[in-house]
Amino acid sequence: MSASLTRVTASPWLERYIEALEIRFDSIGLTLRRRHDFFEMDALMQTERVSQDFPFINPMFSPNWNDLDPVDNRSFWLSLETQGGFSVATVAAKYWPQMSEVPKTLGDLRLHYDSPLIEPPADRIIVDTEVPEGLQGRVSITGRGWVDRDWRGHRFSRLIVVLARAICLNDWLVDWHLGTTAQAYIQQGYDKSHWAYNEDGVDRFGFYWKPTGLVGNTAKTQHQHLMWMPPAEIRELVTEETERVLIALETKRDTAAA
Repeated sequence: MSASLTRVTASPWLERYIEALEIRFDSIGLTLRRRHDFFEMDALMQTERVSQDFPFINPMFSPNWNDLDPVDNRSFWLSLETQGGFSVATVAAKYWPQMSEVPKTLGDLRLHYDSPLIEPPADRIIVDTEVPEGLQGRVSITGRGWVDRDWRGHRFSRLIVVLARAICLNDWLVDWHLGTTAQAYIQQGYDKSHWAYNEDGVDRFGFYWKPTGLVGNTAKTQHQHLMWMPPAEIRELVTEETERVLIALETKRDTAAA
C-alpha cells in the first residue's frame, strides 16, 4: 500500500504505520486510497453537506479557488473506501514550498484561496492569533476531515489525519504542519482527540472569518483556531499511533481465539 500512498519511498516509521493501518482497515473490508481529483472530493462534500447537515465547506481544498493540479505534487486527499468504492472517511492535504508569514497568509485568505488567478474576498478575516517564533518555511496543511455517520466510533478521523500529516512530512520534508478548526470543536476537545494536536500546538485567541466565499456558505461569522505541529512531534505521534493500532489488533486476535 505504501507505494500508492506516498510519492517517495516511505520512511521506516511511516511504513510501519501504513502496514498497521492496512491490516486494521482490511479486517473490516475497507481500503485506503490516495486521490488527486478534487472535483470528485468537492462533489462528495456537497452531497454530504446536504445529507449530513454540514454548516459549510471550507474552500481551502476547492479546485475552483486553489492550485491543486496533481502534476505539481503539492496536494492530495485520502479516501477510506468500501469494496464498492464508496468513501466513508476523507482528509485532504496541500503544501507551500515557502511561507514566510503564516498570520499574513491566513489574514489575506491566501491560505484558503491560493490560486494566483483568484482574488480572495476582501476584508473578511480578523487575525488575533499568536503563533510560535519560527513558524515559517515549508508548510503543509490538512482539512476536510470527514467520517460518514454510519462509520463513526472507529477512530477513523484520527487515524487518517495522522497518516496525511505523516505523508506530508515524508513526501515534502515540511518544517511545520498546520490545521484550522472552528472554536466549537476546540471546546469539545477535538483538537486533541480527533486531530492529535497537543495543547501547546493550538493558538489561544483564534481568528474571525465572515465566510461569504465559502461553498454552501452561511451568514454567520466563524470563530476559528490555528493548530500546528513540527516534524519531531509528527514522527513521535506516528510511532505512538502505530503501537495503539497494533495493540488493538493483538487484543482483537486474542479475544477471537479465546
